Amino acid sequence: MKKIIALTLALMLLLGAQADRLSEKIAVIESLGVDFPETLENEIRAGYGLDEEFMDYPVLLSWLGFGWYNSVREEFVPYGDDVFAFDAEMWDLSGDYIRLLEAVARISDGEVAVDDCTVETKGIPAVYGLGRQVVRFTMNGTERTFRAKIRNDWMDTDIISYLNKCLKKDDSPRRVWCMYDMGQGFVVFCETQEWAENFEKITGYKLYQDADKVQ
Repeated sequence: MKKIIALTLALMLLLGAQADRLSEKIAVIESLGVDFPETLENEIRAGYGLDEEFMDYPVLLSWLGFGWYNSVREEFVPYGDDVFAFDAEMWDLSGDYIRLLEAVARISDGEVAVDDCTVETKGIPAVYGLGRQVVRFTMNGTERTFRAKIRNDWMDTDIISYLNKCLKKDDSPRRVWCMYDMGQGFVVFCETQEWAENFEKITGYKLYQDADKVQ
């Protein structure tokens, strides 16, 4: 009986410690001005509460950035307007570029405007993994064109560095920052240099303006 009680107490302490670690991580995320909804926190506690792997910043921010899946609309719905996440292996060869562009505007606190997004496939159809896609959009009132390499169903993540070149030309204090999500995707912010440096300092994770350099 004593052994059962001891094991029960040990399990309770472990659960409490894990819950505290999750609370601490969420508190740090929210200190950066990134809202972390209680609904998502409860889902994590219910489904992954004992697994330390699911309590690190890249994973928590990835869940937050992807949003929740609406099976009726067959799309992910954002939890908020602070962070975005995407899978580099695209679900929609045209739509995923548009979703990224629209998300950059949404998470920029109104500092970046993106409109009129279109994607045109040129050359050999995308299914064969060759050719190019032409991504056209208007950013802050200026027409832009990004010529994406078709890599089967993988996004040409050079679009991140291209967006930053556009923002630099616009003299915007914002940049598109990204980090590895510990899977095959990226977590994305649209923030200032000062914000990014603070993020790196308190989380220990580096942010990049070029997705190809993400480690």
